[in-house]
Amino acid sequence: DKMTKKEQAYTRIRDDIFCRKLPPYSKINISQLAAEYEMSVIPVREALTLLENENLVQNIPYRGFVVTGIVFDDFLEYSLIRNEMECLALRYGVAYLTDESLNKTKALQRELEQLYRAGELEQYVIVNRQFYKSLYEFAPCGRLQDMIDDLTRKAYHTRSILLLIPSHIENSLQEHQQLIAEIEARNPERAAQIMFSHRMETLRVLVQEMKYCLMKPDYQNETVLKDFFSDEALADRSALIGKVEYWNFIFEHLAGDRTDAGQA
Repeated sequence: DKMTKKEQAYTRIRDDIFCRKLPPYSKINISQLAAEYEMSVIPVREALTLLENENLVQNIPYRGFVVTGIVFDDFLEYSLIRNEMECLALRYGVAYLTDESLNKTKALQRELEQLYRAGELEQYVIVNRQFYKSLYEFAPCGRLQDMIDDLTRKAYHTRSILLLIPSHIENSLQEHQQLIAEIEARNPERAAQIMFSHRMETLRVLVQEMKYCLMKPDYQNETVLKDFFSDEALADRSALIGKVEYWNFIFEHLAGDRTDAGQA
């Protein structure tokens, strides 16, 4: 079905937020977006109202619409819960796997490899989310998928981690291949273990990168901090290092427990 102008604006703005074209805390210029999307300001305003309901933007008095930031601890907690839910959906869904759904996943993987080679990382982030959703969208678990989508909106930075740390993408693509192989072999537990470990490793790499940035203020990847911490918080870097070290311990502990369970 053809999308309305409001739906088109909603999709474009949401994707621009997810791929960091509209970064956290940035002010949204409605007229500029309308011109870029080749539509009037009315559907753009309507789309922003929808996105405000999803907490992706805020309408601040005397400032207008601003992309919502996210509290560091909330982001990591949302990510942990979503990871568990996606692993559950994957376990449940492998039994309903069809050749058509598997071919779709493989096609998305090929597209990701092409985007990575071409250096089109913003589009890579969007397709990467489609890849993961394709792993379980064939399963008859609509409520679970709705909860996953809700958590994805709450922790929308999860689509942006690979932009913050692009050096991790090559490892990510290799783990995708392992995941596809286990799904094709109809091995739900092993597939879920690979997905969980991959996600934990991605979050661990992010946290380690943040720690390095905090310890070396002149480090070039300072952007990774500004997505999660205000300038006031960054003034006390020693406190933030303690917070980051705590989460790094959590990820290593959880990943270790899951690996041990898989080997048992």
